[in-house]
Amino acid sequence: CDILTFMTAFVFLGIAFVFTIVNRLYAKKTLNTLDTYGVTILCNTFSALVLLPYALYTLPEIIALPTSTLFLILTLGVLWAMSVWSMNASIALNDFSFKEVIRQSRVIFVVLGGVFLLGEAITALDMVGIGAIILSAIIVSWKKASLRDHLTSKPILLAWLSSLLIAIATLLEKQLLMEVEVLTY
Repeated sequence: CDILTFMTAFVFLGIAFVFTIVNRLYAKKTLNTLDTYGVTILCNTFSALVLLPYALYTLPEIIALPTSTLFLILTLGVLWAMSVWSMNASIALNDFSFKEVIRQSRVIFVVLGGVFLLGEAITALDMVGIGAIILSAIIVSWKKASLRDHLTSKPILLAWLSSLLIAIATLLEKQLLMEVEVLTY
């Protein structure tokens, strides 16, 4: 890993960090008045434009990837777009704090997916973390809705869908990054 690669990764991590904070700060306000599809398209377009110069720089490496890897990358792009849309729709329909607690359930999906699909081990500390996430979701949602409402409420289902899609994309990315250099992806 040379210094240019390290600096490039550091810059992109900083951009992603700032963009995530700005997105979360304004998401609830904008999604109450704007269409979730439009906000999703705007966010994904902005992200693509920020990364376009580096994508053009690594184009020879990208073209050299096997077709199956390119298909997986395309699938991940679709999954991330779907997760952003479902997250935005959930933010528009739920209290922000409530949605954020449910969003943390993605950790549960990732841990379980890692165990069952990637053969990873689960530790006692992992179990404590999963328990804390479940307990916090129950505490925050206790006065919001009954169990039946949790199973049928569109806003709540969208929050769970967002978490599940993010977990699936995360697991697929982990598998992909075993084959492809991080910055090429």
